[in-house]
Amino acid sequence: MERSIAQHIGDNERSTSQTTFRHDRENEYVNIGNRVFYRDRKMEDVDARSFKDLGNAYARDNWNAYYRGVKIKDVSPHSFQSLGWGYAKDSWNAYYRGVKIKDVSAPSLKILDAGYAKDSWNVYYRGNRIKDVSAPSFVLLGDGYSKDSWKVYYFGQEIKDATAFTFKYLGKGYAKDSWNEYYKGKKLD
Repeated sequence: MERSIAQHIGDNERSTSQTTFRHDRENEYVNIGNRVFYRDRKMEDVDARSFKDLGNAYARDNWNAYYRGVKIKDVSPHSFQSLGWGYAKDSWNAYYRGVKIKDVSAPSLKILDAGYAKDSWNVYYRGNRIKDVSAPSFVLLGDGYSKDSWKVYYFGQEIKDATAFTFKYLGKGYAKDSWNEYYKGKKLD
């Protein structure tokens, strides 16, 4: 059996009289007959007939949702969707890498890029809320830099004393405002 599975690893879907085989290289979920595997681990209590690989290591069946083969708690599987960059949501909650994000507005959650997301009131970096940020004015500048109307951030961390109004990303990790130059979020002397 292992040899025939290995032969089909590159196939997206293959049907035989005995088995329906599905494999996604990124997520490594495999559905073989009435069993579902994540990598080399058989998943328990999975409804193989309704099982769907959603991408970005997320999956669901009619009863549960999963991240990397592990059941996610407190999820509505019928509205559950993968959003990218580690984020997912259902009608009421949002998740980052399978962990529920506190106090998020799931209906308004939008993925920006590079680990950033925002809802109507807050901005998140890798599932963590960035403190005191203005979500309506928040923009990504590139290479980890971002800003709102008042503050500048580098990979979710505030750059102290940077002037948001004049802050510009220059490329290759460099940025500047009216008073200083920065490299990878650090002020240059």
